[in-house]
Amino acid sequence: MVHKDILEYIREGISRGFSIELLKSKLLEEGFSEADIDKAIHSYHFGEHRDSFSTKGGKKWMEISGVIGIIMIAFNIFYLMSIFIPSIRQGVGVIFRNNYGIYIFFLIMLIISTVYYVGLIKLGRKTNSKMISFYAWGMLILFIAFIVLILASATLIYGFGENFVSEKIAGSQGLPRDTDSQFNRAGFYTLIGIYISFVAFYLTIQILFSIGLIKIRKIVKFSNIAGILNLTQLVLSIGIIISFILFLYFKPLFIMEVVSYYLFTGKFNQILIVFLCLIAGISIIKLLSQLFTSLALFDASKKFE
Repeated sequence: MVHKDILEYIREGISRGFSIELLKSKLLEEGFSEADIDKAIHSYHFGEHRDSFSTKGGKKWMEISGVIGIIMIAFNIFYLMSIFIPSIRQGVGVIFRNNYGIYIFFLIMLIISTVYYVGLIKLGRKTNSKMISFYAWGMLILFIAFIVLILASATLIYGFGENFVSEKIAGSQGLPRDTDSQFNRAGFYTLIGIYISFVAFYLTIQILFSIGLIKIRKIVKFSNIAGILNLTQLVLSIGIIISFILFLYFKPLFIMEVVSYYLFTGKFNQILIVFLCLIAGISIIKLLSQLFTSLALFDASKKFE
C-alpha cells in the first residue's frame, strides 16, 4: 500500500522543481522508511506521472534510440573484426581513402548519434536524472566539435609536416627558417591541448552517465548493469591510457619500434597483440554496456512513451 502523504509530498516537490534524490533524502530525515518512499516514487513514475507525460501519437524517441544502440553494437563488432582480419581491414581502408567516403561516413554518424542522444535526453527527463541528460547533451556537442576538430587537425598537421621538412632543409643549408612554421607548431600544440580537454570532458560525462544509470535502477530495468559495465570499462580504459602515457614517456623508442614494425611489415608483434587484446576486451565490456543501455531504453519506452 502506497503511503498517500509521501506520494503527495513527492508530487508537490517535483512540481516545484526539486529532484527525487533530494526529496527522498528529506523524507528519510523525517523518519519515513525507505521501502515506503520507494513505493511512492514507483507509484509516481508509473501512475499519474506516466499519464501526464505520455506521448500518445508522438515519436517513441527512446525506442528508436534503443534500436540505434543495437545498430551501433553491430558497427562496433564489425570494426573490431577489421582490426584482426586483414581482408576486412583493407576493405575499410579503401572506403576511407576516398574523401567522399569519409564525408558520407561522418554525416551518417552525425545523424545517427543525434537521434540516439535525443533518446537518452528523453530518458533523463522521464526519470528526472540530470546526469543522464547532461551526458547526452555533452556527447552530442562533443561529437559535433570532434568532427570540426578532425578537419582542423588534418589541415594543421599537414601544414606542420610540410613546414617541419622545409625547416630542416633550410637549417641544414644555413638558409633563413620559415616563420610560418612557428605558427603551425603553436597550432599543433594547441590542438593537442584541445584533444586532452576533450578526453577529460568525455571521461567526466561518462562517469556521470554511469552513476545516473545506476541511480535509476529501481525505475528502469537493465540500467543498473548497464551503468556498472560502463563504469568498469571506463576504469580499465583510464588505466590503459595512463600506462601508455607512462610507457611513452619512459620508453619512447620502444613504442616507435613497435609502430614501425607494423607500418613496414603489416604484421603485429607480441607486444602489439597483447595491447590489441586488452583493447578488444574493454571493447567487449563496452558493447555489453551498450546492449543493456538499449534494453533499458526499450523498457523506459514501454513505461513512459
